[in-house]
Amino acid sequence: GVSQLHLFQEGHGDHKHWVGGSKMWCMLVEMILAMLIMEFVPKVPFKVAKLLPSSLLAIISSIVIEFCIVRPIGARTDVIGDVQEFTLTYPYPFFLNSDYDMNLINVDDTGKIVQQGVLLAIAGIVQGLLTTEVVYDFLKTPTNTNAVCLSCGVANILSGFLGGMGGDAMIGLSTINCLNGGKGRLGPTVTALGIAVCMFGAYPLLNFIPVASLAGVMIVVVLHTFKWFSVPMVISAVVPPSLHKSMHLPERVDRWDMMIVAIVTTLVVVLNLVYAVGVGLVLASLRYVWDMSQELVIEETWNDGAKVYFVRGRLFFATSMRFHTYFDYAEDPDEVTIYLDTAPADYSANTALAKVEAMYKKEGKSVSITYGTPGFLKASELDDTDSLDHATA
Repeated sequence: GVSQLHLFQEGHGDHKHWVGGSKMWCMLVEMILAMLIMEFVPKVPFKVAKLLPSSLLAIISSIVIEFCIVRPIGARTDVIGDVQEFTLTYPYPFFLNSDYDMNLINVDDTGKIVQQGVLLAIAGIVQGLLTTEVVYDFLKTPTNTNAVCLSCGVANILSGFLGGMGGDAMIGLSTINCLNGGKGRLGPTVTALGIAVCMFGAYPLLNFIPVASLAGVMIVVVLHTFKWFSVPMVISAVVPPSLHKSMHLPERVDRWDMMIVAIVTTLVVVLNLVYAVGVGLVLASLRYVWDMSQELVIEETWNDGAKVYFVRGRLFFATSMRFHTYFDYAEDPDEVTIYLDTAPADYSANTALAKVEAMYKKEGKSVSITYGTPGFLKASELDDTDSLDHATA
């Protein structure tokens, strides 16, 4: 939302400053009008209000105000043509375009291009998947995430060959589409075809759109996209529990999750989406590993003179370091059975089991290590292995 405010600035670098006077007031009027139309027209309980998308109606209204009221009284605001004029160019493959000299690209440039491409690919996938979540909140229909990633990749390859920029699913435009009744695959298809028609035939009309109206539309999109319920949850995580009820805050909040939300949100603004998501994944993984490591419980029982250890919980790298300390090698009988309710998760788990077995053998005792249905079996294979109650290592 803050990024839309650069449209209210003039100049470049050290000479950049806010617009003032009548221009500022006219831009504010156009922006606020666009916001009101964008927000409230879809809520009008009449079919006539749904004949045009509210975003398109907001832009048309701003154009009318700009050229029928603002300019006739001697004032003016910036339109798209003033910022960057749309012109017509036909795309064709870059290797056939004389504007590109591929001989100028050296090995160092190739490395930088690949690195930037990988970062943008990750950002595109993340934003595409985030967009599917936002769309699901509006439409409550499942999305094929594999198809989203595949189509985004194919489109970027085609765009690159034609000399275009990379892109991905945009939360803002998808939100506009959903707010205006676009559902299923028909909505975005019509949107894409409409953009193509505008760029190849109606591009001169785009130059007359006031930039203030675009800012108003996007600010409304931001207000609908932002998860407002997370604000009191983050506040609740830092406020003493004794104040939760008086401040009408959620009383039970996972502070670690709220810390991740705050850190990722900050890093998106300070750095970029890729680094923020990476840090968020690391923090979430650490939390998951910690929780799983605390769930390991070992119970002891006897069966016909043999000692039986029941291991409940996941045996993996975070729990394998102390696993051998749970057994009494000197006092246990000659026959010991260790039963795990889940299969060893990784190499560290297998190493821990081998260490326990070696320590029992050192005492001259036999140990049988048994675990439940192996984790490497796919769900489709379980029907054929109903008789497999356990596997013995």
